Amino acid sequence: MAWFEQGAKPLGATAEEAPTAQGGITSAEVEKWERERNQALQEADQALSTGNATMGTLADQQETLDRAELIAESNEYMLAKSRRTLRGMTWSGWVANMVSSEPEAPRGARERRAGDSRPNAQNELLYAKPQAGAGRGGGGGGGGGAPNKDWGGTSANAATGGSTGSVAQQQFEAQDRYLEAQLENIEEMSRMGTVMSGAIAGQIDQVNGMTDQVDDMQDETRALTRMAGRMHSKVRGKPVMRGWIALQHVASGKYLDLVGEELVLAQQLRNTGRWEAHERDGDGVSGLKSVVSRRWVGQSMTGKIRCRASAFGTWEEWDICYDRPAALLCCSANSGGGGWVIVDEETEKLVAGDGTLKDKKRAAMWRVIEIDESMLAGGRLKSIVPENGKKGRKEQVSDHATRIACGAYQ
Repeated sequence: MAWFEQGAKPLGATAEEAPTAQGGITSAEVEKWERERNQALQEADQALSTGNATMGTLADQQETLDRAELIAESNEYMLAKSRRTLRGMTWSGWVANMVSSEPEAPRGARERRAGDSRPNAQNELLYAKPQAGAGRGGGGGGGGGAPNKDWGGTSANAATGGSTGSVAQQQFEAQDRYLEAQLENIEEMSRMGTVMSGAIAGQIDQVNGMTDQVDDMQDETRALTRMAGRMHSKVRGKPVMRGWIALQHVASGKYLDLVGEELVLAQQLRNTGRWEAHERDGDGVSGLKSVVSRRWVGQSMTGKIRCRASAFGTWEEWDICYDRPAALLCCSANSGGGGWVIVDEETEKLVAGDGTLKDKKRAAMWRVIEIDESMLAGGRLKSIVPENGKKGRKEQVSDHATRIACGAYQ
């Protein structure tokens, strides 16, 4: 009988090197394979545990974002209710309220996403979030722990133990279980990656949307203050002259100028482009009065922006930002709701658009340049001609603003 049939070790072989019965597989090889399989499964379990921890952090972050968005939507809802209440204090507004519906109460981001028929990684992240006290790991990594009920994972012991029979048969079965376990782990990691990628992309879009929401709420708050000011003089306040200014169109570097009653963009800053800026101390509304024609800039009955009014009334109200480049809002446009000033690219005419965030993004940006006595000669503004050098447009515009402020004139 051959030595391997009797289970005896061959001549010169150690106990560890001796082949096991019926298989020709040494005990050292068996231990090595089991150790390698266990190590690979432990590493997979650790990866799943790390992924679960990351998913939990993302889920907490998602809940925070959803709460913040719900608060923002609630504020928008209250602003809409306030606008409806203020509008109802006038006869025309009361009629408008009668034929329009009440503002819709906020539902929240999570409910909106749930109503979408398309798969949503953000909600999947929240629904699968492990509860407090539940393990986030994918098994015990060889310690025999149970798989996590939320995100899966297979323990090393469950994958490699429990078979009987010949050594070779045991190794074949253990290898099959190992491959099945690793396939499950790989699929789970892939699903985690997909969910995390989709959730992060969704959260970025959500944050960008909330930024627009806050911007829109600020504009709506100022609009409500203006509406209240039209009804109550105490809210409106009295206009006070804050000084002379010039308005520079940021995109082109040109200046708002006056030709007759028409507003134009001029390459050269002249005295006709100098304006008295009046600001009401109650609602912060501004008015622009030409130092040359002594007329006020406003919107006509036909909707055109001109400089022809003899007094600062509701048609001559503007929302102007003095400390940074910003869009101009014609407060009288759209029945008092306000409209952002858009510059027609072909004609360079000023047009009042809607008061929506969409039109605000399209609106022209203006830089306010304050003018003091040192910039005047005989009561007139010393003219500035923009340089036509090698500088880029942005550098050129900034340079002219600096030259004006520093009194560097031709």
